[in-house]
Amino acid sequence: DHKKFKKLDSKKISSIKLNKSHWKILKRFISEEELLSLLKEEKVIKAEVKKSSEIIFYTKKRGAQDLGFVYIRGIIDLGLEFENLFLDRKQKEKIKNGILEKSKRSILENALILSVKKEVDLNEILKFLTK
Repeated sequence: DHKKFKKLDSKKISSIKLNKSHWKILKRFISEEELLSLLKEEKVIKAEVKKSSEIIFYTKKRGAQDLGFVYIRGIIDLGLEFENLFLDRKQKEKIKNGILEKSKRSILENALILSVKKEVDLNEILKFLTK
């Protein structure tokens, strides 16, 4: 599974910090601790950052043109999923939904990293999560 996000023009962006309305959407997929750990592990924020409110994300300025697209692929470990291939239909549906959630989480993590790197619009990520 993959998602296509519009690429930001680094000359026409605005900085944005996560607020309560952002967290209302994000918390269904990632906790503040997980976000901080992810961004520190990927070295896109400093180890000293203690709160998500200190992280700067980016969004495009009104009227700014997009520079094409960034494709983000969701990566999941299918090992356990293949072990469960011979289950009944209800269990298979539950596994399928689990796979889709893990894929969405993977896409989210990569998109958040790219937003901090000024490549993907935070608002577009939030729209993806609400679909």
